[in-house]
Amino acid sequence: MHGFGAGSSGVTTLEKRRDGNNGRWLRLRSQLRDFVCQYRCSTKRPHFFQTPLAFPIHIIIVGLNINIMNKIMKQRWKTEAIETCDVMVYTKIFLKFPHKFWPCGPGKEFFIYAHERRGYYTFWQHMENAFPGSNILVVTLTNGESKRVEAQSDEETLKEAMGVLRNMFGPNIPNATDIIVPRWWNNRFQRGSYSNYPIISNHQDFQNIKAPVGRIFFSGEHTSERFSGYVHGGYLAGIDTSKALLQEIRNERKIENQNHLLEPLLALTGSLTLTQTDAVSNLHKCDIPTQLYLSGKLSIPEAIL
Repeated sequence: MHGFGAGSSGVTTLEKRRDGNNGRWLRLRSQLRDFVCQYRCSTKRPHFFQTPLAFPIHIIIVGLNINIMNKIMKQRWKTEAIETCDVMVYTKIFLKFPHKFWPCGPGKEFFIYAHERRGYYTFWQHMENAFPGSNILVVTLTNGESKRVEAQSDEETLKEAMGVLRNMFGPNIPNATDIIVPRWWNNRFQRGSYSNYPIISNHQDFQNIKAPVGRIFFSGEHTSERFSGYVHGGYLAGIDTSKALLQEIRNERKIENQNHLLEPLLALTGSLTLTQTDAVSNLHKCDIPTQLYLSGKLSIPEAIL
């Protein structure tokens, strides 16, 4: 069994191989902070390449953002389906202050700033209800404003946010002592925050986004038709994908076991001296020993398998 995972710190590839000397399973791990640069999907198994190594993967689950999927997938039916789905950028900026200067209490957790530019530091929330004494404010930006803020320095963003707060609460409020600005759009492992299917969407497009490509399975919130864009959508999609993968493994093992049982029977058909080829094709696998015995090719012990 093989596994693959990607994250902001790099890529980890786990591979199990059987040691020919003592039959033990060996686990090999690629170097952390090495990145997959390409993949090749053959009829048997996909290969993921890390310079200078290539890792053969038996079955894989890919949970990448659909923007990343669109860059690495080569199947037209897959990329066309991905292009029908947008990716939203959702940024929560955290500002830490030496003390509170905003109103707190019941019904006072959120406040809104109206600006002539749409989405300019509009939605604010204090964290006192969740974390009393934290002295933290959170402002939410989306899409165009998110991308604009991600492209500038944290110092510039802090200056803009403080200008908005002073417009709301007056010039004498303290400066923030710290700021955290997530950059989902500029993160090359994310390129966005969550998927956003159009209001009128095609069910087939969703199925094509979710559908496996050979032994490559896909998961993530964008593969949850009911809860796309939400954390629990990603969680439920992971359960569904793991069940589909396990079923694929069971099917493969079932076929392997059937082939293993049929091999000795099929080998015996070579000794048949039937004149009509279709006579053999019409035989059930359980009838082969009987026919061989009746034809005199096998004794009773050999015919009873």
